[in-house]
Amino acid sequence: MNFRTDKELIGYMAKLSGLWAKLPSLKRGTMDLLYEQDGVTVFKHVNQEETSVVAINNTTETQTVAIPAEKLAAGADNKELRGMLNGDLVRDKDKQYTMTIDRDESEIYVLSEKSGINIIYLISLGVVLLSFLFF
Repeated sequence: MNFRTDKELIGYMAKLSGLWAKLPSLKRGTMDLLYEQDGVTVFKHVNQEETSVVAINNTTETQTVAIPAEKLAAGADNKELRGMLNGDLVRDKDKQYTMTIDRDESEIYVLSEKSGINIIYLISLGVVLLSFLFF
């Protein structure tokens, strides 16, 4: 195999390596299987500092998986899962996290506090639009 020509694979492996170095829960702690059915696997890694969730879809169709909040962590119903590979964001709804994973894809999520609305961004966008309309 000529790995010099497949820049997409090299970039993906570098991203995975960076996440492994950045997230202590992937290296140390416990691992629990949350879901496994029809080629889709979801498991979590937990240590004292953080909880990360790895979702893998090894099928040819997009899959949707709902994980109850109590399976992730105590008090997880007021948090969100932030995707580290593809930038996905999953918020809890009715004390469940519903993840949609594209075919032959995977995502690594980190359980974190809800981010809320970015007020500064919205104000800046409004100023730009008003300036455009004024000119």
